[in-house]
Amino acid sequence: MGSLYSFSHRTLNLVKLALAAVIAMAGVLVLVAVPAGAASAPTIASGNAAYTPGSTSPPNQFNVLTLVSGGAASVNTSSLTVVSQPSSGSATVATTSTTGIVTYTPASGTTGVQTLTFAYCAPGDTYPSAGNCSTATLSYSPSSSQYFGGEVEGTSVVEQLDAAVVVPTTAVQGSTVSMSIAPVATSIPSSESGDGVSVTVESASQFSVIMPIPKGFTYVPGSIGTTGGDATTTGNFAATYCTAPLADACTAQIDSGNYKTVYPYIETYLNPNTTVAGGANVTLPTVTAQFTASGSVGTVVPVDLTEFVLTTTVSIIGAATFDGYPSCSSCGSSTPPTYAAPTPLANTTIEAAGPTVAVTGVNPDSGPPSG
Repeated sequence: MGSLYSFSHRTLNLVKLALAAVIAMAGVLVLVAVPAGAASAPTIASGNAAYTPGSTSPPNQFNVLTLVSGGAASVNTSSLTVVSQPSSGSATVATTSTTGIVTYTPASGTTGVQTLTFAYCAPGDTYPSAGNCSTATLSYSPSSSQYFGGEVEGTSVVEQLDAAVVVPTTAVQGSTVSMSIAPVATSIPSSESGDGVSVTVESASQFSVIMPIPKGFTYVPGSIGTTGGDATTTGNFAATYCTAPLADACTAQIDSGNYKTVYPYIETYLNPNTTVAGGANVTLPTVTAQFTASGSVGTVVPVDLTEFVLTTTVSIIGAATFDGYPSCSSCGSSTPPTYAAPTPLANTTIEAAGPTVAVTGVNPDSGPPSG
């Protein structure tokens, strides 16, 4: 009995030691497998937005989470930080599990491109965690205006659309050109008055803008993207390359009367089920696309907008759609408003490629040239 007891006691001790070793090793393995701050720094692209020169309201909102590769799963969404402010004006942040809104308010008299730097960190980290945070820039360009005219309920209406187009001023023939079109923030009125009648604006929707492919550029298939926007428009906004009609995507009036759009074109469209309440501010996303500079050398390529469609729901009347063509600020005195050729929001001049310089090398083993 004594030897059996001794054997059992030793066996039990061995089991205890083995368990302790396994537990200890498991602890080591856990510490090695999931060390603090092991997640890698996120990959973030830079973005483009717009502001209205001379205006401090409404502020522009841009969801910078749309610039993060992998989206919310790749970052600690609450780690969003403005690292450096623009030289004029100020920016603040507001975060949720699905958005990272940077709100920029330009100062009075702000001019030129304003750039801020922001940061996101890996899940579990906060700025400025060394090695696990990344920074990127968000640049705000001053906008240009295009006026659109049309009739609503038999009344002449002229609307002003402001956007900033970022595109190179010159491009080498055959090269790839990147373009961004960023709308400014705007306010939806809470009411409208006219002819002795006042109505309440309940909502606005659609916000469809048409941009023909600039003559001298060829669209790079699959290159359209959207970034930014506010909490309402992010994820509910699309841009489509159009070569034929398509419901809720390609709806332009083609070369008819004052509507001069021709195929192909790019159309932006807010999801039909998404509306912006009267009295609210709205910032639509920035549209990006790439083109090949396919025109002849010396061609000046204009970026034009040729149609703007906005549906507004108001009391008494219900839904009223404004379908505008290029016009001017004073063109609403006639019914319908007078057509005016669109004002290019930007221009690119196509240049020839530089001469190829042939370089003749010297074989290092042959010594200096003779003579």
